[in-house]
Amino acid sequence: MIKGFIAKGAIIALFSLLSIVIIVAYASPSQALHRNVQEYFTGRAKLSHSFNEKEASHLKDVKSLMWKLHYLWITTGILALMVASRESLRWAGNILVGLAVVLGICGSFFNSIFTGFHRLFFAAGGWTFHSDSLIIQVFPMSYFISSYFIITGTTLIVGLLLLKLSPSKEKIAPIK
Repeated sequence: MIKGFIAKGAIIALFSLLSIVIIVAYASPSQALHRNVQEYFTGRAKLSHSFNEKEASHLKDVKSLMWKLHYLWITTGILALMVASRESLRWAGNILVGLAVVLGICGSFFNSIFTGFHRLFFAAGGWTFHSDSLIIQVFPMSYFISSYFIITGTTLIVGLLLLKLSPSKEKIAPIK
């Protein structure tokens, strides 16, 4: 019984986390090229010719990964709607709070996480750029660090809200 609630909570937690990541990824950008890349990722624009071939190739790979993320988000959203219950929401809250704590601790190793992520999802050499390249100017490391900690903080807040909004059976007043 508990394993079922944990699995259902994990589905809801994954949907919540994917929602946070997608929202942060598409937060309103300040630079025109940043906006162009976001519109390129969603299929609303062609990628600017300002990016060189290697940068454009990497952004094409990122676009592919983002679409996979969207499909996973839709799938987990449907599953979350199907399994949502007071107990599974409480488990989702616990999972998200625990994940936020782990992400917060791991944040001190951000460069290693960033490198590991890129090695896992992108071809070798296709994601490293000179510090003066356009892609680094549009998406500096500070952009990724800020995004990481916004995702971590929002994950904590959503987890705490789920815990608060999914009271245990003892806290629910009986209907008279």
